[in-house]
Amino acid sequence: MVSQVYYYPIKAFDAYGREVTIQRDVWRNQVLPNQLRQEWNNPEGLANCIIQALRDEFASEVLSAARHLPEINHNQARAAILLGVTLLQIQNFKEADFVLTLAAAKFPRDGNILTNLAKARNGLGQHAMSETILWRAIEADPNLDNGMLWYVAIQKERGGDEAEKNALLRIAALPNSWRASLWLARRALQKDNDLSSAMNYYNQALNGINPLPADILMQISGDLGNSGHLMELLQVCEPKFDVKLHGLMVGNNLIKAYLDTGQPGPARIILNQLYTQQRPDWNEMLLFWDKEIDKLDKDYGPKGHEVPEISMLYLNGPIWAREGTPFSEILPAKDENATKIAFVCGSVAMPPPKLATEITSQPTDAEGRMSRALPLFLAEQVHIHTQACGAVLMPWMKNGGFVVAGQPWDHASPGLAAPGIDFLVAFHLLAESEPWTAQFTLVRTLDSIVLATWQETLDPKDCSSASNVSSP
Repeated sequence: MVSQVYYYPIKAFDAYGREVTIQRDVWRNQVLPNQLRQEWNNPEGLANCIIQALRDEFASEVLSAARHLPEINHNQARAAILLGVTLLQIQNFKEADFVLTLAAAKFPRDGNILTNLAKARNGLGQHAMSETILWRAIEADPNLDNGMLWYVAIQKERGGDEAEKNALLRIAALPNSWRASLWLARRALQKDNDLSSAMNYYNQALNGINPLPADILMQISGDLGNSGHLMELLQVCEPKFDVKLHGLMVGNNLIKAYLDTGQPGPARIILNQLYTQQRPDWNEMLLFWDKEIDKLDKDYGPKGHEVPEISMLYLNGPIWAREGTPFSEILPAKDENATKIAFVCGSVAMPPPKLATEITSQPTDAEGRMSRALPLFLAEQVHIHTQACGAVLMPWMKNGGFVVAGQPWDHASPGLAAPGIDFLVAFHLLAESEPWTAQFTLVRTLDSIVLATWQETLDPKDCSSASNVSSP
């Protein structure tokens, strides 16, 4: 019985940095052929297309391109490797052996060529010769993880854990070897709980390497983090972190270690460094860390039942045209006797999972934003399109922060008696279920008489629907 293989869609980014998902058949039949045509006579571009296609398991689709690459590429070793790997992926071991044998004759110290030649011989059933060539590849470049881990796996299968360790020690003893030391450190942490030995292996690996490859810090930070040695992780990796070289994967581990040790400040520094790289494919993860840092930095969480001191901010007119701004002179001045209408914001009925049973400090959410944004928008519209003055009353905590109440604000409260206001429009958002409901109460401040109440439906997935809110 043949098991079903599921191939994931291809993810890419458009010209605006937005992630798009493309079905594999569309990519195979439309996108990839177009890319190959565009780069057909550009060695660097064509090589990059082939590399990505091999990662996406489109080897047969780029076989023609891989055969063409040696004809235009001055980097004959890379061209031979890409053709050899393409042939290996489609299991044409005989031709792969032919291509890579010729390449090995020209480049006898190229570890990549020798490792793939060993795979071709293994595919042809020549296992002893394959292992001999594999060791030659490791001697040529002991830090190619593909070849090193394959060799170690062969030894472990034959002799168990001790043979695995001896194989790593043998590779670690080769000139310029550092990757085997990382794996010896992993063994020391995971099998022996021996931090001291692991740190010695890390020092061996890091000695004299410049620039430092990203996968070194990825493995060190990952292994120390998984073993709970967070201070050692920061001690070893943070001074060597270069955002351009080491990127998101190492940055992730550093940020997590800082947060787990209660250090939001240094975590924010790493996050800001990652933001400077302007990588659209990192955005989702960076936004996640932004929120996590905020949680620790701003001490989010329950604050008990004691009511903090709250005041109402009085925002008169559109916030973008406030007095003192360059836009303040754009709008015509209002008559001094103009009617003043203030919209009261900052109250939301939440669904049970989000309903706080006590005073809670938390990052702003969609419900809280809408509880402020819609009154600001309506006040702006009143101010611009009518003779009246539009204003907003926004609840604000004394020590800083917007306030969102679970119940509508009492329109008769003295706190809502801003000077000169003729009418209040109390806004309350009902967000227990979707679509949301905007609930309005129009009050005459002179005698606190409710003149009208009405409701409008809001779609939280399409906030433009809020612009359709009408008066009764």
